Amino acid sequence: MNIDSATTTAGGAERPARGDSGPALLEARDVELVYRTKRDSIQALAQLTLDVYDGEFVSILGPSGCGKSTFLKLASGLLPPTSGEVRLSGTRVTDPRPDVGVVFQKASLMPWKTVLQNVLVAAQSLRLDEKKSKQVALDYLSLVGLEKFVDNYPGELSGGMQQRVGLVRGLVHDPKVLLMDEPFAALDAMTRDVWY
Repeated sequence: MNIDSATTTAGGAERPARGDSGPALLEARDVELVYRTKRDSIQALAQLTLDVYDGEFVSILGPSGCGKSTFLKLASGLLPPTSGEVRLSGTRVTDPRPDVGVVFQKASLMPWKTVLQNVLVAAQSLRLDEKKSKQVALDYLSLVGLEKFVDNYPGELSGGMQQRVGLVRGLVHDPKVLLMDEPFAALDAMTRDVWY
C-alpha cells in the first residue's frame, strides 16, 4: 500500500517546479483499489496521488504486494479503480488506450504467433499502417538483437528473448506513455547493459 517513487527527467535533471512544467501528463488522484475475494477484501492501493510530467522517467519502488503492478494496470486502463481517478493528457482513463504502451512482468506472448506477429498485435488492433508498422517492428527487433528470430515462435526463445519481444511490442505503436512492470527481470545483467 505504500509506494515510494524516485523521479528524474529524461536527461537526469531534477523535476522543474510545477509552475514551469505545465499540466501533468499522467495524474492519479486519491486512487484506491480493493480486490474482492469470496472470503475477504484486499486493499491493494489506498489514497495514491501522483503526477508524472512529459519527459520524466519515474520508478515506483516497494516490496512485493504493495500495489506497483496494480497501479500500472489502472494507469493502462486494464482495471478500473475502486475510487479516485487516473487521467492521461487530461482525459480520464477508463479503458486501454492507443497512446499507452505496456510491458508486463512476463512476456505474455501468443505461442501460435511468430516473434514478428506477436510484436505487430498492438499495431494491428489499432489499425496502423501495416507496411510502416512492420518496418518499425523489424528496426526495434534488430535494436534488441532479435533480427534473426523474427520467424521463430515464443517456445523457441529463451525467457530473456521473449521479454525483449514484449518490450518491442510495447513500443511499436509509438505510445505517449510506456508503462513497464519489472521488464528486465528476465534479462541477464550483460543483456541489460548491452541493449538498455
